[in-house]
Amino acid sequence: MSNSLTPSFLLGVKALGKNKSDKSATRGAQSGKLKRKKPLPKEKFYKLLRLRKKIRAVNPDFLKSKVCSLFYDELEHQEVGEKLYKSIGCQERSTCPVCGASYWRQKGREARSLFEAQRDRAILKGWRLDQWLLDFEFTIPVVLSRLIDACSLSAKRQYLNRLSRACYQVLFGVLGKKIGGVAILHFWHSKAPLLSHYHWHIILSPYTKDGSLVLSDPLLSQDILASMREAWREAVSGIFGIGFNQAFNIHYEFVQENGKTSYEQVKSKFYHRFNYCFRHWTEDLLKYRGKVDKRSLTPAIERAKQLEGITKIRWFGYLCPVKRKKAGFELVQYMNELTVCPECFREFNTEDLLNTLAMFGGQVLCVCGHRFREAELGKKSMWRKTGRVFILRGFRKNGVLLINRDTGEKELVPYDRIGLFPSKGKRKRFVCRDP
Repeated sequence: MSNSLTPSFLLGVKALGKNKSDKSATRGAQSGKLKRKKPLPKEKFYKLLRLRKKIRAVNPDFLKSKVCSLFYDELEHQEVGEKLYKSIGCQERSTCPVCGASYWRQKGREARSLFEAQRDRAILKGWRLDQWLLDFEFTIPVVLSRLIDACSLSAKRQYLNRLSRACYQVLFGVLGKKIGGVAILHFWHSKAPLLSHYHWHIILSPYTKDGSLVLSDPLLSQDILASMREAWREAVSGIFGIGFNQAFNIHYEFVQENGKTSYEQVKSKFYHRFNYCFRHWTEDLLKYRGKVDKRSLTPAIERAKQLEGITKIRWFGYLCPVKRKKAGFELVQYMNELTVCPECFREFNTEDLLNTLAMFGGQVLCVCGHRFREAELGKKSMWRKTGRVFILRGFRKNGVLLINRDTGEKELVPYDRIGLFPSKGKRKRFVCRDP
C-alpha cells in the first residue's frame, strides 16, 4: 500500500513518539501555560493499530497481511437508507492486536450474556439475587511455565488440556458436581506480558443446577482455600511427575450485592471481570512500562502463534454446550446491533429485544403495534453492502475521516455509525427459555 493511501498516524514506526529534543524545543517555543492535548477518540483502537505496525516491523512473518482495519465496507439499510461502515480485518487473531482484541471482546460478551440469562431465570423463579459470580485463579510455578514453553506442540496441548481439566476437578471436589462455569487460559503475566506465565481464570456461576446457591456465604474460609491449594498441588504434581513441597496459589474473588455498594457498582465490577478475563495478550502491552524491542517481542509472539490451535476457553458443568440447553439456555444469533421497525422505522437495540422476547413468550410489540418476532432478529439482516470501500484517514472530535478508495471523496462518519474493530460472522447471545 502506497503512502498516499496510508493514514498519517501510521507513516513510519519511528513516529510512535517524539524525541526529547523535539519536546524541549516545543516547550521553549510556547509561552505561558502549556495546553494538554485532548485524548484521541477511540484511543485504545488507535494504540492497538500502531502496536500492530510495530509487531509487523519486527518480523513480517508474524502478520502476513500488511493492513488491518484501514479499509471499511459501506452498508446501507434496505428500508430507511441509513448507512453503516464495517471494518475489514486480517483475522490473524493470535498475533494481531486489533483482530485479537475484537475476537476476545466478542467471546466475553457471549459468556457474560449466559450469566445474565441465568439472572433472568433467577428473577422469574424468585431466587436470591445478591450473588453475581465467583472468580478463581489457578497458577503454577514459573519453572513449569518454562517447561511447557520448551515442549513440542503436541506435548503442550497434552499438558494444558490436563491442567485445564484439573482446575475444575478441584472445584468439583470442594464445591460439588452441580456447579457450572467457564475456564480461560492465559499464558502471559498481566504486568509483564512478554514473559511466560500459564494460569487459568475460572468464572463460576453462584447457582447450582437445581437453583440453590453454591455458597450460602461467598466468603470462603482459609481452611477451604488451603484444602483447594493442596488438591491443586497434588494434581499438578501428578501431571508432571514432579513432587512439589510448596503450596500453589489459588486466588479467589466474588461479586456480591450488599448494603455498602450500589447496584451500578456491582454491575460494573461484574462487567469488569469478564472484560479482564476475556482479553487479548497484546492489550497488556499498552500498559507495560518495560522495554519492548525486537529481542523481547519475538519470543512472546512466537509463543502466541504456537498456542493458536490450543483451546483456551472451556465451559464445564451444567453450562457446557452439551448440557446448556437442558438447563434452559439457548443460543441466538443475529447480524446487526440495531433493529428497525418496518412500519414506523424506529430503531431498537437487538439485545434488548432478545431479552424482552425471552421474558414475554417470544413476542413483543412496537409502539406502532408491529409485533417483533425472533426470525426478524436472528436469521436475516436488512443491511446490504453498497460495493463502496473507504480508507481510514484519521480521527476527528465528532467522527472518523474516511476517503473513498475509488473517487478520493472525503466523508466524516459519526462514531456511532462505524465499527472500528473488525468482526466476523454472526453475533451470539444467550437467552433463558425456562421461566
